[in-house]
Amino acid sequence: MGDEQAAVEPADKPEKSACTLTVGGYARDDGGRVGVVMEVWPNSVYLRPQGGGREWVRPADKVAPITTGDALRVRVAEERRKRQQGRAR
Repeated sequence: MGDEQAAVEPADKPEKSACTLTVGGYARDDGGRVGVVMEVWPNSVYLRPQGGGREWVRPADKVAPITTGDALRVRVAEERRKRQQGRAR
């Protein structure tokens, strides 16, 4: 038995894995954009904006799943912002 110590990850650090993402579910990328998961590959995730639009791809370790409620809050905030911009013109 030597002085070797096994590397231990901190218990409070969640393991990020693309396998926690599901196609059709919602996710947030490292830039804060929220989208619907279209495809999940070992190293990348394809996302599309909630209301439709151009798909984008991010490395799998830069994307995390979010709840439907969180995705709805983001969508409502976006719609409110659009309405406010329309009134300001």
